[in-house]
This record gives sequence, C-alpha cells and structure tokens, in this order.
Amino acid sequence: MTLKLVQALEWATSEDEIIGTLRTIVWYTNKNINEDPMVGSYYRNELVRVGGLKAMIQTMKKYKHVVEIQNAACQGLFNLAYENDKVRVLIVQLGGIGTILGAMETHLDKEEIQYHGLQALWRLSFHCSVRRMVVESGGTEVVQRAVAVHATSHRNIQFWGRLALRHLEAPPKYHKSYNEYSDDVREIPEWVIDLLFVLVMLVLLCFAC
Repeated sequence: MTLKLVQALEWATSEDEIIGTLRTIVWYTNKNINEDPMVGSYYRNELVRVGGLKAMIQTMKKYKHVVEIQNAACQGLFNLAYENDKVRVLIVQLGGIGTILGAMETHLDKEEIQYHGLQALWRLSFHCSVRRMVVESGGTEVVQRAVAVHATSHRNIQFWGRLALRHLEAPPKYHKSYNEYSDDVREIPEWVIDLLFVLVMLVLLCFAC
C-alpha cells in the first residue's frame, strides 16, 4: 500500500491526482487512524522507508502555487514527524524546513496552510538541531507573521502559533506536548465560536425589541 501511494504521487499526471494521493497519505499516517496506535506508526515508518517523505517534499517544491497540494503536504509532514527524531532530521536534510516556510510565506492569506504549517513546525521543533535550523531559516518571523495576519480570523492559528513560538524561543527543558498546554492554551472548536455568535445576536435582538 505505501509503495503504491509513493508511486502514485511520483507518476501522477494531474494536480487532482496529486491532491487525492496526498490526502490518502494524510489519512493513513494519522496517529489516531483507529484504536490501535501501532497501525498509524506502521504506515508512517513504511512510507518513509519507501521514499514517501522525499516524494512529498519534491512535490511541494514543484507545485509551490497550488494551495491544496501545499496544505495536504504540510499535514502529511506533521503526521510523519510524530515521535520520530530520525524523520525530523531527514525532513531537514531533504529541504523540508525551507519548503514549509516557503509555502507559508507564499500563501500567507490562506488560513489552512498557515494552520498546518504551524503544526508541522511545532512538531519538528522537538528536535534541538531541527529547532535551530527553523530559527536560522527565519521560522520565528514566519510564525509571528502568521499569527499577526490571522489574529481575528482563525483561532486555531493563534493556538498553534503560540505553541510553535514557545518551542522555538525556549530551551528544550521547557518544551511541552500538546496536552500539557491544556491548562493555559486551548484550541477553540468552531462550533463554540458559532454558538457564542448566535447568543450575542439573540441578546442584541432582545435589546432591540
């Protein structure tokens, strides 16, 4: 399965084929693919072993201006770097840091790319050498711009931006996992925001009557 996915990505003749293949890779490499976390781990390791990581980064470089490709690839890199320092280093060696930062800079107005790019940078920054490379490549400034540009339009960008900045600016001993931030930083579901908006509108209507 993993080899076929990589071949499909390398041999694809249209952008739609590439997008579909990348989305399949994202699904298979998700750490929560089902109740058995070993399944997600197996697919991640196998995909890297057969050259999937290299194929994804090369695809990002080739299709820099295709939003859906950049977005799905950032999601894939985020998944593949889960609890694996060797993969994080390999992403650097393949030029992945510059590719992620380039996607975020090129598509600064695209919320989903900023969102998934920030996730990928946060996860990669768990490795000290990778974190240093991100900072030296201008990663801190890219994260700060993403947070500033999307200050009011996407709450989850604020969440992941804060996580990424804490990792990039703090010594390793202060690094935390996603769950350890739950007491001081929370990702706000879209339905909660919508509900609050409806409640505010109802209150305003009551006053108007």
